[in-house]
Amino acid sequence: MGTPRAAALIGAVCLIVGRPAGAEPSCLRIGIDPGTLGAKATATLMKALYDRAGLCAAIQDIPNRRIAIMIRDHELDGEGARIGDYIAGSPDLVPIPTPLIGVIGKLYWLKGRSQPKGPGRTIGFIRGYLWPSLAAQTLGLGTLEVTEQNSLTKMVASGRLDRFFMTDREFARLQTVDREKFKSIKVRDLTLFHSVTKDHAALVPRLDKSLRQMKADGSLERLIRQSSSSEAQN
Repeated sequence: MGTPRAAALIGAVCLIVGRPAGAEPSCLRIGIDPGTLGAKATATLMKALYDRAGLCAAIQDIPNRRIAIMIRDHELDGEGARIGDYIAGSPDLVPIPTPLIGVIGKLYWLKGRSQPKGPGRTIGFIRGYLWPSLAAQTLGLGTLEVTEQNSLTKMVASGRLDRFFMTDREFARLQTVDREKFKSIKVRDLTLFHSVTKDHAALVPRLDKSLRQMKADGSLERLIRQSSSSEAQN
């Protein structure tokens, strides 16, 4: 019979050796930044996607900067949702080809007012987002961060802001705003993709097939709407 010390040694060796090459991971570790708008919805989509694919996924709440480090150090197996440009610039990530959520970044303003052009214009956006600043630079506009969505529309109505940046999906969810009073133009494609690390590139076809099935049967869009509605109410 082996001693407890021998058993511990055997266990340590097993941890070092790991699973056989090509074997499926017991549970993939997927990082999602809890501070990102839509994080809860993304977590719900991840669980549904991996369930459909017959895979286990452990969703972990991790800040964006830490996610990049953990992926580099092989401490995570994938990231919930990112725009295609970000994934393309991340050598350790492989995107699932089928988009997870179609999102468009737009510039909104009140009907009857001219579209802002040139410097000196103040454009509001939700604090924490990166894409509005990039879009503002492209358009030659200034920016002002605002805490919440409804504040943007109120500040535009009062004249404190010229316009505001917001995604089409967020604008559609605004509860206390007459959306018919606003005009908009598309300024950036923010379509979101799920990605896994290169260590798990072999799973991409399987996950993509499941995602396409969820789009085809309508379950993906239902989950997006249910999760987004729940998040907006909380």
